[in-house]
Amino acid sequence: MTPTFDPARYVRPDAVHSDAYTDEEVFRLEMGRIFEAGWVYVGHETEVPEKGDYRTTFIGRQPVIFARGDDGTIRLLLNRCRHRGATVCQDLAGNSTFFRCHYHGWTYKNTGELAGVTLPDGYAACGFDVKSLALRAAPRCESYRGFVFGSLAPELEPLDEYLGPAAGYIDRFVDSASGAGVQVRRGVTHRYRFRANWKLQMENTVDGYHPGFTHRSFFDMMSDQTGKRANPYFKRGESPIRSKALRNGHAALDFGAGRSAEEFGDTFYERVRNAPGAEDIFAEFRRELGAEVAQKELNRLIATGLNVAIFPNLGLIQSQIRVIRPIAVDETEVALYPTEVVGADPRMNYLRRRAQEVFFGPAGMGGPDDVEMFRRCQVGMAAGAVGWTVLARGYDPSVEESDGSEGDFAAENAQRAQYRQWVRKMSADAGAGA
Repeated sequence: MTPTFDPARYVRPDAVHSDAYTDEEVFRLEMGRIFEAGWVYVGHETEVPEKGDYRTTFIGRQPVIFARGDDGTIRLLLNRCRHRGATVCQDLAGNSTFFRCHYHGWTYKNTGELAGVTLPDGYAACGFDVKSLALRAAPRCESYRGFVFGSLAPELEPLDEYLGPAAGYIDRFVDSASGAGVQVRRGVTHRYRFRANWKLQMENTVDGYHPGFTHRSFFDMMSDQTGKRANPYFKRGESPIRSKALRNGHAALDFGAGRSAEEFGDTFYERVRNAPGAEDIFAEFRRELGAEVAQKELNRLIATGLNVAIFPNLGLIQSQIRVIRPIAVDETEVALYPTEVVGADPRMNYLRRRAQEVFFGPAGMGGPDDVEMFRRCQVGMAAGAVGWTVLARGYDPSVEESDGSEGDFAAENAQRAQYRQWVRKMSADAGAGA
């Protein structure tokens, strides 16, 4: 493929070509032009609360250490020794004053500075400058409400401009915890891989069309367990959910409009009742707060009432942070981080975690449904003679659709917004990563 990329070959206003999901050259360009030349989510500040804390991750294809240095500053250090290129940090997370390359023993401070070189006399004749070979840091690292984003591109709009209206949804996610904020407990992560393209997960994060079909067995089971009808959130004519297309490919399924979860009967409070010890906790809260207040307070803290996709790799799903990592054109890793409410009663945070596990994660009763659908999509897209996949629900060809549009719960305007941003980033004038 030449550096000139023709987006019309891959994306129409109401459809995406299968090659966008299966072509290895397209994937290579995505890594360079989207993941390595734009803002991507890397982690939450509470994952590295103390000096010396770190977690390893990736920006596109490039290994990164998400670290809080001894000076208290959070940096994104490229995980590559400046000598012969070996990674200097092997663990998923930990705390360390130094990062040491085990190939030839070069050692770096957790701020990135080169602290020591083995057998230094051998470099005397070449005028070796130790200070010039610090670990490289991503040129852009900014945080919004504790959510840390990075970029390998030095020339980029400020993070708050990139987030635009999506920042308000991050605010809602954080402030749903009564202003106390949210935190990620270190080491509490669900991580899984599936054999399909990363964009399928991106689309799915704000897809209100599929739950009534893909997750029908889950809703039926919940109905049997709770004695209440299956969730009508995703039922035509009854659902208060709105599909919202935001700026720069960000999108949301907003559960906040219209009637409350309690009126529908199927709430996160009800879903977690069968968790070990949950009934005892509920009984304690009913005694302490009264039955009505206890149920409303628990339901509010257990769920946030929104699904948000921050292009290209961050999802906020009720009380969970979801991070998408493309591995190959047909392989994706997803990490799920349950969040807790800062300073909340430990019993409430316990229920918040259990509610997350009921549906999400590799052992959840809903997440594996999605993974199976992604696999089927990837297999089906090999039928190249068909070509285009359809994202037309709610689309009016007589009106030029733009960011800011809204639709009902099953509208595909959110996905169309994601692909408008995909086109912008993948076009020839995107620059970096060609």
